[in-house]
Amino acid sequence: MMSYRFQNIIAAFAVVLVITASATVSAGKIAVFDPEMAILSTDAAKARFEKVKKDKEFKKLEKQIKGYEADIKSMQKESEKNRLTWSDTQKQEFQKKLSYVYEDRELALKKVATEQKQIVAELNQKYAKKMEEATKKLIESQDIDLLVKPGAVWHVKPALNLTPQVVRMLNEAK
Repeated sequence: MMSYRFQNIIAAFAVVLVITASATVSAGKIAVFDPEMAILSTDAAKARFEKVKKDKEFKKLEKQIKGYEADIKSMQKESEKNRLTWSDTQKQEFQKKLSYVYEDRELALKKVATEQKQIVAELNQKYAKKMEEATKKLIESQDIDLLVKPGAVWHVKPALNLTPQVVRMLNEAK
């Protein structure tokens, strides 16, 4: 006859198989959806961002940012070249000037970010209901049991990503 220990191992193995099988059966269909990307990928969002890029004030900000970045690079090269010969006072003065340029650049970047956040908020408000309806339709029509954001998964096949389908539906809904 079989030993008591061997019978316990077989019983434990059978329990693990039953649990694994039932978990696999109940998992259902899983898909991925990125609501932020869906909204930002709509034709309306692309058009809105293009309009902003053509705006005179926005172009001015972009030019300022590029100018600040060029100044920073130039100042860093100057520092690398001359820092060994500078006095402590010259080093402090240089750091002060460099920090002012960095602060000016950060302010310009914040202005751009604020504009972008405002556009995203407007688009979210405009598309919230339509996006909810589109995702519900896809969930029902594709019999999806679990819908997760892309950051929650390690890997997903493109066929399981609903985002492009939602974008298409949002563009069609206008």
